[in-house]
Amino acid sequence: MTDRPSVVLGDGMPYVFDTFDLTGQTPPLADVLRYYDTLEPIPISADNTGPRHNQLPLGRDVVSFPAIDGRG
Repeated sequence: MTDRPSVVLGDGMPYVFDTFDLTGQTPPLADVLRYYDTLEPIPISADNTGPRHNQLPLGRDVVSFPAIDGRG
């Protein structure tokens, strides 16, 4: 998230999500590359999953967000 439409000229702005569920984590990119152009699913680790509050998901995190006002 930046304060301008350019990552080169813009300044990064800190942010977090109020709540999300960590549902898993993908393997490191080097391990994921072997799945490129295949129909095999990428394995997802389910270690340390659960609700998170006031955090930012990390690069390999698989997350879901709660429905807003019962929608979705």
